[in-house]
Amino acid sequence: MALYVFYGEEDFLRDYNANKIINELHLANPAMNLIRLGSENMDKLVANCEQMPFLDEKKVIYVKDSGMFTSGKKVPASVTESVVSYLENLPEYVVVIFNEESVDKRLNAFKKIPKSATIEEFKYRGEVDLANWIVSGMKKSGASIDMETAKYLADSCGPSMSYLYSEIKKLAILAQSEETINRNLIDAVCLKSLQGMIFDLTDKIGEKDKKRALQLVDELLLKKESEQFILLMLYRHFRNLFLLKVAEEEGTASAGYLGINPYVYRKLVMQVKRFSKEELREILRKFFELDGKSKKGDLDLRIGLEVILAVTVK
Repeated sequence: MALYVFYGEEDFLRDYNANKIINELHLANPAMNLIRLGSENMDKLVANCEQMPFLDEKKVIYVKDSGMFTSGKKVPASVTESVVSYLENLPEYVVVIFNEESVDKRLNAFKKIPKSATIEEFKYRGEVDLANWIVSGMKKSGASIDMETAKYLADSCGPSMSYLYSEIKKLAILAQSEETINRNLIDAVCLKSLQGMIFDLTDKIGEKDKKRALQLVDELLLKKESEQFILLMLYRHFRNLFLLKVAEEEGTASAGYLGINPYVYRKLVMQVKRFSKEELREILRKFFELDGKSKKGDLDLRIGLEVILAVTVK
């Protein structure tokens, strides 16, 4: 049986492995034998599988974010049941690939995936793995970067490999014009990831650097991120810091215990030292209060964020 289920936060690796399978089949007639589906047309999967390939030995059904393996009912239950049942006896000529951002392993749909299927989770890579990948990527692009600078790039623009890939290409082009790839160049031309900017903003709050903290809020808004999304990201980040602080006091702190990616956990451990448990609890309370007031129309979110920073960063 040729059934693959790829899932996880690292979309670059999910896409890479799915495309690798497709490319290795060397389809002569991809227009007819490579069918792409999503949550909006999952009801067509069975019918497409039943149609034999034309001028090829295999036919690929590539499903991106099916919605079948997550809560939220993107796909009618009857369709999910029909598809899951059909997957147990796929025709020999069919290759089915599910590429899912997330899955809920508690759902029956996931539990009923045939044991003969290849199921693989792709998480964000750790700092060393990312740095090695960056060094290798630069070399393939005709440029070079030392390990420490690669780690800095990973910290600044990671952990998404898709995001890092575009920055690697940009730096490689600049290197061809005899630019040295160093921290100064990265700071000058690379766009920090949203997660990287949230870490920077948290650092500045911890350092009591009000001016830079407010500048970073403006920079986040310039990236076209909504005030609501910025508030959500900040709340999640400080909640993780609070949970880590409590876990450290109880002696249970670990990435696995907190359900946090090891790459993120390592950076949180360094940041949490800047705050007391009481400070973190108060910041979370203010974020929660701001969310309630903004939803009632009592306070503009951007103004509220700036007020919180002004009061917190003294």
